[in-house]
Amino acid sequence: MGSTVAKVDGKTKRATEDRFATAEFPQTRRGLYVCGINWGGADDDEMAEIVRRRRSFFSDDASGRYPYRDRILKWFELWDHPMARTAEEAGDFEKSVSQTNWLRDRSRRSEHRTEPKYLLEHVEEFLEVVSARDPKVIFLFGSCLGSALERGLRQPLTRTRLAEVLGQPQGPVRSLTRDQRDEPKMKVRIFAFENCRIICFPHPTGAKGLTNAQIARYKPDVQEALDFL
Repeated sequence: MGSTVAKVDGKTKRATEDRFATAEFPQTRRGLYVCGINWGGADDDEMAEIVRRRRSFFSDDASGRYPYRDRILKWFELWDHPMARTAEEAGDFEKSVSQTNWLRDRSRRSEHRTEPKYLLEHVEEFLEVVSARDPKVIFLFGSCLGSALERGLRQPLTRTRLAEVLGQPQGPVRSLTRDQRDEPKMKVRIFAFENCRIICFPHPTGAKGLTNAQIARYKPDVQEALDFL
């Protein structure tokens, strides 16, 4: 069965495209999302201008480097999926990656934005951005996002909305923990929908003390998700 994403008019599409920090390429349609919680840093107008000016493919060093992005790129290296850093080297995989966030707003402070209840109250903002480029695979970065999504699947109305955009859920949520003694605790959640696979990791810069060895242990699970592309 194909995607169930609804069509949007031109004005809505332009507004939704402003929610991406990456350019749109032919490969981004049914590609991969890197999805955080919300936009940080500058106020709305300044951040929108920064995004428009720098928009390129996710791993392009020329469009700006910052800790959140660099840590994610390091994790993909640990999973044996390094991304090219220059336009000359970038291929289909690099251009398939879209960077966005669950929430539409921008703030330097997370506050209540990391609460699953709040995130579910704004689930339509997540579904809006999912509908824009209709990804096959979504990487959620922020454990609270996985908690919200799992909770939403237990709520009939939210489950119905998720199914309308992502397709029907395919089996239960998988929760994985592979920590060794004396390592910080972390949990990875994996969601399978008819049209999309979602894997949720802790926030790359918000979660403290995570080691490369911990992240690398989830290579088989990441590969399984990427095989859906």
